[in-house]
Amino acid sequence: MVCWCLSKHINPVSAPLNAIIEHMTHLFHLGREYRTINLHRFAISKPHPPIDPERVWRTPCVSLSTP
Repeated sequence: MVCWCLSKHINPVSAPLNAIIEHMTHLFHLGREYRTINLHRFAISKPHPPIDPERVWRTPCVSLSTP
């Protein structure tokens, strides 16, 4: 995510929700597996501040359902 954010001039620690969703969509379109995208979701959530008041991984539009 860091390289992806830097290429888009986004701070990876405080990226806006739409950038996080765009990054995960990018991974999906690259053909990454569910577990890889899920790993990114948790890695992003760890240092990221809460968003309304949920952690990033619990935000409904970022929450992933098992395939």
